[in-house]
Amino acid sequence: MTALDSTPVAAVLVPIDIAKLRNEVLIEAPGHKRRRRLLVLNTRAEHDHLIEVLQA
Repeated sequence: MTALDSTPVAAVLVPIDIAKLRNEVLIEAPGHKRRRRLLVLNTRAEHDHLIEVLQA
């Protein structure tokens, strides 16, 4: 028998489409009707910016 492990209600979902030059990020936060889309270039500065956005 498999265990059912559902996603918590308050979870922030962040799927990332990884590519060679840039990554597309979709942020879905609980309580918000709209999703936030980001385009992140594969540079250290852009990755640091993504981390700041996710921590906020």
